[in-house]
Amino acid sequence: MGRGRRSWTAAVLAAVLGCCLLLAGCSLGSSAGTGGGQVTITYAMWQTNLTDYMKERIASFEAANPNIHVELKTYADYQNAPGQYWQDMNAASREDLPDVFQMNALHVQEYQKAGKLLELDDLISGEKGISVDHFPDSLTRIYEVDGRQYGIPIDYDTIGLWYNKDLFDKAGVAYPTRSWTWEDFTGAARKINALGGGVHGFIAGNQDQLGYYNTVAACGGTIVQDDRFGFDDEKTQAGIQYWVDLTKVSPTLEEIDASGGPHMLFMQGKAGMVFGGDWEAADFTGSDSTVASVINVTEMPTMPNGKKGTVIHGKANVISAGTKHAEEAKKFLTFLSAPESYEKLGATGKCIPAYADYADTFFGLYPQYDMGIFAREAVEYGAPFPSSSLTGWSEVVVEKMTPILKGTVSVRDGCAQIMDALNAKAKGK
Repeated sequence: MGRGRRSWTAAVLAAVLGCCLLLAGCSLGSSAGTGGGQVTITYAMWQTNLTDYMKERIASFEAANPNIHVELKTYADYQNAPGQYWQDMNAASREDLPDVFQMNALHVQEYQKAGKLLELDDLISGEKGISVDHFPDSLTRIYEVDGRQYGIPIDYDTIGLWYNKDLFDKAGVAYPTRSWTWEDFTGAARKINALGGGVHGFIAGNQDQLGYYNTVAACGGTIVQDDRFGFDDEKTQAGIQYWVDLTKVSPTLEEIDASGGPHMLFMQGKAGMVFGGDWEAADFTGSDSTVASVINVTEMPTMPNGKKGTVIHGKANVISAGTKHAEEAKKFLTFLSAPESYEKLGATGKCIPAYADYADTFFGLYPQYDMGIFAREAVEYGAPFPSSSLTGWSEVVVEKMTPILKGTVSVRDGCAQIMDALNAKAKGK
């Protein structure tokens, strides 16, 4: 089973350079075969802006496999779809899970430990198997548990530094570059913050993937690794401290929440910089944004230790261990993992396809921005998104981070409280 990065890295660098469920009344579970020998399998997803893409993929698959019908389960409410999805999935028993469904890093170990995921090593072995060498190694490893593969990557994202050129001009500060240090970054944030008038240098909310996960990774710390939490690690605490320091040039947590979130403030032209993912190019150029023509993105700044950091995350397709149609489910998953599917995914402009050869399909839709930085980051310093088998651990961290970010408890003491709370949760207290 290949885990090499060389072919993926070369391909990416070449690309860089060059609601209610819509089907109401149906359960989330596996469906029985229909008349005439046709088998029906279910596929569930939460990313509603890719519904049209998935409908086209299903139609193409069914045309080539007339004995298999794929029933799509998705949602109508874009904003609440992820929460509703996981609520429905967690409420389902093993037998009730869809045959094939979307998975993320936050839940993969939990589902694998519960015995809900089918091992997929047979799909990635041999000449005709799915080649994981086309995916970022750090992304593939998210869905590898105890040396076994349980998910095939769909897309990926890393985090970059988005900035407002208009506010930089007003503050008399040169635009960020990939060679920026942390001192360059914070110095510019202070100067932009001094403009006043409701403008802030940076937006530092209670954010994990878009916040302290990145500074922790850059400092060499860990949120969780091998199912052990690292908040008692000095490097982890140092990374969190860097994020806390940014609250000095940021609105308060209450102001951020009242505004609709960090990226709404950025789209309204009220922030000089914000950490943001590649997927946000679609939002930043959307009808709600006033800054599409005056923004750009660059790599994360280099920390005082000489390192950069960004978390890499991305969805994967998995198969339920309880499926009654394993062979049909594997056939559909293999179809979704073919090069053509990734090429069409990139053309949607919604995300970076995990398959390296088609990353530039996505990047090319936003030529006004330096979108290639997201691929460079994945190759050069992407750190896997934290994952644990402990259910609800991330909610504990978010809750305990609030007083740390408000300055009512020190980073050291707050991290000790996080560890205590997570240990108690693990013991069922």
